[in-house]
Amino acid sequence: MGWLNALFADNNEKLYGYFSQQGECIAQAGETFLLLARDLEYAQTYANTLRDIERRGDRVKAEVHKLLDENTFFQLDHEDIEKLTTYGDDVLDLLWGAADRIANRYELRDADPELIQMSEIITSLSTDAALLLKGLKNIKRIKNLQRII
Repeated sequence: MGWLNALFADNNEKLYGYFSQQGECIAQAGETFLLLARDLEYAQTYANTLRDIERRGDRVKAEVHKLLDENTFFQLDHEDIEKLTTYGDDVLDLLWGAADRIANRYELRDADPELIQMSEIITSLSTDAALLLKGLKNIKRIKNLQRII
């Protein structure tokens, strides 16, 4: 039975590492989006940075799905893992998409106080999401995880 416990622990450690990486991507994306909103002159540069962050997030999501396909023993339910990973990926996709539109489609060049205020809220939420993802390892029992997310 020792090998089963070791496998369980190893799978969970990898999974929580991926969640931590995804959380880091989300936090960086929120911070980068705020920089874009505050400095529209360099919107294209920030949009490119967000694209790179989004791609890193895609790689993390792919690793989580690979881990799920190859293993069955996890502390969290498979469906919760998939949804949590998908929600995190959606956040990254949406932030990059918004940045891309601001940089390439809309001709915003002057400071927009509403965009900055909204971006500050997004950054705060991104930081909170990152803390949740990074802290999953320390939560003993999660009830209603999907509702919390």
